[in-house]
Amino acid sequence: MRMAKSIDELYEEVKDYDLVLCNDAPLALALNNRIDRPLIGTFATTPQRIARSLALDILGRSLISDIEVIKKVSDETGYSLRFVHGEIENIKRMLRYKADIVPLLKKRGKRIYESFIQLPTLERVMWEFDVERSDYYKDKEVAVIGIDLFDQLDKKMTPLIFDDIDMFKDETYKIPEIRELNNNRQIAENVSHLIDKDNATDFAIVMDVGGGIADAIRSALYRRRIPFKNTLSVKDLNHVREFLEFLKISLSFDTARISQIRELISSYGGKISAKYDEYLAERFLETGELEDKKTIDIINVMRSISGYSFGDVCDSVVPRNKAPQIKLLLDEMGLTDSAVSLKDTDDLIYAVNNISDLKHNEQIPDSEKEGVVLIDCKNSVYIDRPVVVFIGMGQDWDKDLSFLNQIDYRMKPDENDRDLMKFQILLQQGTRRLYVCNAIRGGKKSKPCSLFGQCSDDSITGFEDVCDGLYHGAWHRPEPPVIMTRGSDVVGKGPLTIPFSKTSYSNYVSCPRLFMYSILTSTPDRSSTVVGNILHEYAEMRICYPEIVKERGKEYYVSEITEICSGLFPPEMRDIEMTSIRNSIENLDRYIEFTGLDIHGIPDSKLERKKPNRFFEEEGKTLGCDFCEDKLRTEDNTMEGIFDVLKDNIIIDFKTGKPLDINQIVQELDYDGTKGYKDFQSLFYLSILDDQDPNEDMEFHLFFTKDNQDKINSGQPYSISDNVRRVVLIPDREYYFRNIFPSTVTAAKYQCLDNIWPTVMDSLLSDDIDSDDYMERLTDMIMTSASVSRSKAKNAADVVKIFRKTKNGSLTDDDTLYVTRDDLTAFRDRLSKDFVEASRMNGTEFPALPKIKCEDCSCKDMCMAQIFTGGEIDV
Repeated sequence: MRMAKSIDELYEEVKDYDLVLCNDAPLALALNNRIDRPLIGTFATTPQRIARSLALDILGRSLISDIEVIKKVSDETGYSLRFVHGEIENIKRMLRYKADIVPLLKKRGKRIYESFIQLPTLERVMWEFDVERSDYYKDKEVAVIGIDLFDQLDKKMTPLIFDDIDMFKDETYKIPEIRELNNNRQIAENVSHLIDKDNATDFAIVMDVGGGIADAIRSALYRRRIPFKNTLSVKDLNHVREFLEFLKISLSFDTARISQIRELISSYGGKISAKYDEYLAERFLETGELEDKKTIDIINVMRSISGYSFGDVCDSVVPRNKAPQIKLLLDEMGLTDSAVSLKDTDDLIYAVNNISDLKHNEQIPDSEKEGVVLIDCKNSVYIDRPVVVFIGMGQDWDKDLSFLNQIDYRMKPDENDRDLMKFQILLQQGTRRLYVCNAIRGGKKSKPCSLFGQCSDDSITGFEDVCDGLYHGAWHRPEPPVIMTRGSDVVGKGPLTIPFSKTSYSNYVSCPRLFMYSILTSTPDRSSTVVGNILHEYAEMRICYPEIVKERGKEYYVSEITEICSGLFPPEMRDIEMTSIRNSIENLDRYIEFTGLDIHGIPDSKLERKKPNRFFEEEGKTLGCDFCEDKLRTEDNTMEGIFDVLKDNIIIDFKTGKPLDINQIVQELDYDGTKGYKDFQSLFYLSILDDQDPNEDMEFHLFFTKDNQDKINSGQPYSISDNVRRVVLIPDREYYFRNIFPSTVTAAKYQCLDNIWPTVMDSLLSDDIDSDDYMERLTDMIMTSASVSRSKAKNAADVVKIFRKTKNGSLTDDDTLYVTRDDLTAFRDRLSKDFVEASRMNGTEFPALPKIKCEDCSCKDMCMAQIFTGGEIDV
């Protein structure tokens, strides 16, 4: 790698010139900041800045903004705004490489070019500048730094006579050392801990600003309250996004439901109860149940949106403190007085999302005007900061030169040479440098950017080939080691001060001593637990921010989760685990869309939890949905649970382990049984919810993310509801037999019972069902009531067999367990007694009374009790 001159060395070479040209704006600014002599006028500048200053002289009028250019061309040609924008961006790029681009354009592109070239744009100024006729460089001694980096437009602005300043020395440079870390989150945490508020302005971070690492870096800096220089565009303004959403929903108002507009209306000062979520918004006013005048006015605007102009909508619904931003946008788009239409709304949304120079008057917070500067690795060269951190340096740093194919593929070598020079200079910025790379990218060993190979005559296979030393490992440890001391103390005394969680209660029932160890010590999470926790975080992200997840794409999250968990699996298992993660995400996406949770998932509550959602942090999000990760505690302080989802008295829990059938779930609820692990989560959570809001209509849904994975792999169709097991609260057992049991006996031979089912059930529920002559009496009753033959009536014997089997057992069907109000009350009473008993044991060693095999216990290495392998024990 050639050694580049520093900014200070370049300044020493050019400081005596009248004017210095370079095509890197940060370099021009850095040179101007070093001026140490009296000077009038410009010292260091760029060709584009010169063109802007000469626009009025050359064109006779000032330049217009990008959106004005796009709208004028769109109006003149009749082509859509988004098509014109794409073509103009392509034309601008082509003009930097070739003077005559007309032959390269298609029919519509040529028409757009003819319109574009007549407008007062920066590109037109640069092409029309005539250096021989201009007095701009008259009597000035000019130096040009890096003429090889200038494109065709830049060269049009250079003087005929100048001194070319080389950017390199006759020496070589090699990176001393590179630090290798496992994933983006670890990189962000370690880099952020090098910086504090007092030295933030000394740092620059070079990275792929459009990649996932940039989000991780921003989140880490935010968490540590370290200021960094930020930009603010119109699409970043919440009230602009709300206004666009209001327009979009209003234009499809006839199909919108209250659930889709409730949060939006709330942001504009209205209010609608969540109990009306399933109402069609169009017909909601007809119910007469809405009395809030503000809400009625907002809905009336929505239902008759086509009769309003964009400006009228803003005046009618947008709060006064948010309106100026909206009006500035509408004025610039020329839509203030235009009637609201689908086409103009689509254009407005597209412009906000894609056109960067839209005006706004929102102030960037002072904390984001100074601090760490985040540098784009693909579009930067010189950096005037003492400490520079280079992150990634892998294939995400490679530039795509495919656009040159439509201009002239022979230009690729020259453009690649320019990129190589920029790359070498960029890597040598700063007086102190830190180079950090990913150990793994996309499940494979990370490879250096291809430009590294062009800097060296040696073969480059890994980062160890581009530096003197490659070191793996973090330098920041988030949790310092705990120093253990000798001695003893009383563990606890008196009543338990914290409620049972679903896990701690299952541990208590399994063995009181396991309960003690589980609350005193922490054991390393198993790999399945770690993966499960991250999939839970993904599910919450998918519900709360579906648009971000869909934009990122499923494979992005598959790769992220696999990368985070890469150290948990043997290398030979990696592909299998990655497939499992991909299938789990596929099932989660289908289920969340099937249930409509992402439609309701408008973030509106602050996240307050011990361990933040990593995907929220990566995106810089601090809000979560009020029905996700909901922590509830019973009034008597005996039970506490965190619900994955709580919506309309339905609790949804995402299960990332081995799928269970309904009979296995029943077995885990067996309090006194000694077969396997105890899990009372369904009854536990239903009890907590019942304590908050007593209700007969409650359900607990277990969604197994790993269910039906074989069908995903083989491409077989399946219903996502097949992944769900339900635990449903019903009033009593008689309710089950009268209302639910019939669906279990609906085969053709039982059809004769349909019309007389209440009578049959009265008989089945009688006390003498076990008498010797019961079947004969039941057959006679059916023949008389249903007018069927004796042979058909005797089919009732099969119904009796099923009934007798179910009568005193668990109430289940293929995917549902039905629990009665008495069952729930009995569970709650038993737990209350266990809480009192556990409080009595508090301060003791807790007895070892296992109901599970000790060899399966996570605390068997700490326990001094006799090992239990099944059967009776004496401890």
